[in-house]
Amino acid sequence: MPEPRLPLVARRTHRIVSVDASHRVLDRACWRRLGWTPGTLVSAKPNGWAIVLDTDSAGVPLVLDTRSRLRLPVAMLRSIGWQPGSDVWLTADETTLWVRSTAILDEREAEHA
Repeated sequence: MPEPRLPLVARRTHRIVSVDASHRVLDRACWRRLGWTPGTLVSAKPNGWAIVLDTDSAGVPLVLDTRSRLRLPVAMLRSIGWQPGSDVWLTADETTLWVRSTAILDEREAEHA
C-alpha cells in the first residue's frame, strides 16, 4: 500500500493578475505578504525573464498609489515577454516580488507534457 503524501506548504504567494491599460497591477495578497501599503516606495530591476521588485534603492523607483496599484514600466514588461492584454504571474515572499509573463507557464508546461 502506498504511503500517504504529506501536504505541500507554499513558501511563496503566487497570483495571476491582469495588467490594466495604464500598466498597473494590483494584488492585495502579495502586498500583505510583503508588508506593502499605499505610498510604499519600491524599486524595479529587470532580471532575465522577470522583473524583480523590493524596497532597496537599486533600481527604477516605483510607488504604490493610493488605491494600492503599482504601475510597471512598459519597457520592463515587454522585456519579460508581456504583450498588451495578457496577464502576469506574481510571486511574493517576505521581501521580494517577481513579475513574469504568464507565457512562461505555457512554456514550462509544454516542456513537461
